[in-house]
Amino acid sequence: MEVAKVEMPGDVTCLDIAPVPEGRQRSRFLAVGSFNNVISILSLDPDNCLEASVAGEDGADHPAYLFLNAGLQNGVLVRSVVDMVTGQVSDWRSRFLGLKPPKLFSISVRGRRAMICLSSRPWLGYVNQGQFQINPLSYENLQFAAAFSSLHCAEGVVAVSGDALRDQGGFGAEEREANKKECVEAESGNDAQQMEICGEEEENDPLSDEQYGYPKAKSDKWVSCIRVFDLITRQTSCLLELQDNEEAFSICTVNFHDKEYGTMLAVGRVKGLKYSPKRSFDAAYIHVCRLKEDGKVLELVHKTQVEGIPLRLCPFQGRLLAGIGPVLRLYDLGKKRLLRKSMWTLILRLELDKFGNIFFARLPQDVSQEIEEDPTGGRIKWEQGKLNGAPNKVEEIVRFHVGDVVSCMQKGSLIPSGREGIIYGTVMGSVGAMIPFTSRDDVDFFSHLEMHLRQEHPPLCGRDHMAYRSAYFPVKDVIDGDLCEQFPTLPLDMQRKIADELERTPAEIVKKLEELRSKII
Repeated sequence: MEVAKVEMPGDVTCLDIAPVPEGRQRSRFLAVGSFNNVISILSLDPDNCLEASVAGEDGADHPAYLFLNAGLQNGVLVRSVVDMVTGQVSDWRSRFLGLKPPKLFSISVRGRRAMICLSSRPWLGYVNQGQFQINPLSYENLQFAAAFSSLHCAEGVVAVSGDALRDQGGFGAEEREANKKECVEAESGNDAQQMEICGEEEENDPLSDEQYGYPKAKSDKWVSCIRVFDLITRQTSCLLELQDNEEAFSICTVNFHDKEYGTMLAVGRVKGLKYSPKRSFDAAYIHVCRLKEDGKVLELVHKTQVEGIPLRLCPFQGRLLAGIGPVLRLYDLGKKRLLRKSMWTLILRLELDKFGNIFFARLPQDVSQEIEEDPTGGRIKWEQGKLNGAPNKVEEIVRFHVGDVVSCMQKGSLIPSGREGIIYGTVMGSVGAMIPFTSRDDVDFFSHLEMHLRQEHPPLCGRDHMAYRSAYFPVKDVIDGDLCEQFPTLPLDMQRKIADELERTPAEIVKKLEELRSKII
């Protein structure tokens, strides 16, 4: 039965009905998106059904917040707040999710309404401790998704990936700890076939290497191989077994400045490596190969002998950066071998200790100028420090106490469009990021926000926040993002008080925190 009808200014592309508030029989608003880049909020009240705006108060209780999420054609997710009385939209915020237009699907997480965004990768948007968060999922690319519930899984998701149907358990803590996942493959022309996560056993082969093991080499011989694995077909497309007692130590793909060869594969090899009685080797090489026929064939371009073991290879600004023994080498692609390039020697030191401290150090400016004036280093060599100490000492530009033993550290970004920074991991399983600020305004804003939170929101244990972050030495030039992210959890009157001191509104501060977080993850 048709109740109302309205003419839209453009063809309708998407629509969604707001959730029904508690104590009401029907929803209040309808959101409609059209091809003319307009999102309209229509009323669903019987008295003024499908009107573009609603005016006046009906005297009923409404939810505190109603958020409107929309996926744009350019891969951006926009989120805004809808007034539950008038239906007006305000406080627009955006987040880039990928190159594909996001598709939004409603699900349930921990008994609350959430959503899955499918773009170049899947994302999960949910409310955690009263704060909306959207995080990427470590899962394959999906085309469609829907929520389902059963006796064994109260909050689940069923999704389509290519020609397969994926059944993913709930996103709650209990389901993640259980780590139970099933996969239902629906191949064309075949019946649906259920498989457990461990997979089927290999075909019965009485002499297979997987069952009886590979032939063992002698004690002083190495067995190594290079395998190219196709993620789409899940098959090995190319397998190269190394000969002449060689071992592959490092590998990476690199795009040199010369785009003629495209993506190249660099492999660090060592021949005749021995660890006893002391570590020694016969020769070390860096092989550069070209991937042909979609990775089915590896073609050797050339190999370059190096003076040490190539422990690590990585691309760096159109060249190959190699960690050879205790030194770093920068190489460019040549016709017959890799060409070693000069490097900038003023390297910033990133260090950590067993007490959970992170600090960055570099040479003082006067020492750097003195080295440039005396390239031979003869004058600095004969300098003597006070009390038998070093004549020149590095200066620490950043000092920060993490509170846990840092086990690894690497420079990089967690997402393709994210800002590059220092990513570190701790013994207790935490992952943190240290991102440099690009403007002085951001430094002043977050510094004052951290200062007010230290005063207005002390830790539960009663310990001073600055004393904690300065457990072994005074904290320097680092702003605690964990403390700043506690601003949305404060009472509303305290949020307004801090916002007035910063000459901003609470919504602007929360938006600033979300923008900073979106640059990391």
